[in-house]
Amino acid sequence: MEKKIYTATDLVRILGISRDQYKNWLMQGYIKPSIRKSSGPGKKNEFSRYDLYAIGLFQELVAKGFPREQASSQTQKIARRLKTGMKERWLRAEYVAFYLNGKTGKNASSSGKVGMITIDVDNKINGDSYNSKVNFNELNILEDNENETVLLINFRVLREKINNKLR
Repeated sequence: MEKKIYTATDLVRILGISRDQYKNWLMQGYIKPSIRKSSGPGKKNEFSRYDLYAIGLFQELVAKGFPREQASSQTQKIARRLKTGMKERWLRAEYVAFYLNGKTGKNASSSGKVGMITIDVDNKINGDSYNSKVNFNELNILEDNENETVLLINFRVLREKINNKLR
């Protein structure tokens, strides 16, 4: 039978982060459990598989230099969407493109415009069909700003890595 609830111990093992990193992200509000938040000593935070996917995306974004606040806001949106009627679309997504109007890295500001789109296996971008190569300028996520950053994450591969570690 498939496990449906994951603890901090599971999350640390599956995502390969330290317990201190997990605690820091949790205390800062960058990651949140969707099943149950600890209410005191002896109570554990409980995460869903979808939380693990969203936290994995957060981890990737931060590693690539996205400011934590913006990475968190986008990945928490994904976690909420995975719990709603949008779940099927997100589980079909091959890639997620995150865009940031601002610099990445250590000196990155958390005030830049940020957003995301999905590209799925049925040639759809955010649910709309397309018939050619993806042109980010046509999607209006690049505004001829030299500081614009677009990061394309293979969401299918990330999910597969997590799923393999869950077995």
